[in-house]
Amino acid sequence: MEKSVTEQAEELLDILSHDALKIFVHETCMNDSKYRQLFVAKHVHLLYPESKELYNRQLQTLAKVYADKYGFIGYQEARRLGHIVSEMTEEAMSDIKKGKIQKSMFVALATIEEMLNVISHNADDSDGQIGGSIENAFEVLNILTESKLNKIQHDELFNCLLTLFENDLLKGWDWHFTSIALAIKLVRTKQEKEKIKSALNNIKPDEKSWDYKKSQELMQELIKKTEGNENA
Repeated sequence: MEKSVTEQAEELLDILSHDALKIFVHETCMNDSKYRQLFVAKHVHLLYPESKELYNRQLQTLAKVYADKYGFIGYQEARRLGHIVSEMTEEAMSDIKKGKIQKSMFVALATIEEMLNVISHNADDSDGQIGGSIENAFEVLNILTESKLNKIQHDELFNCLLTLFENDLLKGWDWHFTSIALAIKLVRTKQEKEKIKSALNNIKPDEKSWDYKKSQELMQELIKKTEGNENA
């Protein structure tokens, strides 16, 4: 039975030498602008000091690679983009086990911000691949809330999660309340508790009663965590 193109490619990757692969990548980068953009976007973090802003730019570039001339990402290209970004978030999960806490945090937060912008305005994500990468990013953050964080890491993650909630970036998505639910898991001090209470108290009862009900449920969770079940 004849091997598929994918199987042939995998076999060739095992056979070809490092130098031969390096030459191929170099020549392809020089001759194919889209491949060149994709190659640099996927590996640019190796060239500069890590920061959330670096991963934001990396993801913005990846989105541009898959967009058409009007800036829209069609169904097939959205699937490809979502797959690549999901690989990044899966690597971030593995990095937590290696102690690369800050890198994992940066990747997850940048993924949430940039991919939410993509599916909100510029993409056909009916397959759910890009949304799946956001889910993965939140799972990275969830794992981080249960990890041993030093004070700097804890404070940075807490503040970023609270900011995600307060700036309404995620409003209208279930992830809006996921962000503050994760922040509640991190609460250590009275000051942090008061910040969460203030954010939740900003949600007033109106025709969108689900938001208010959810905020009250989270308030109960906060009280249970900080004062015990008897006070909830």
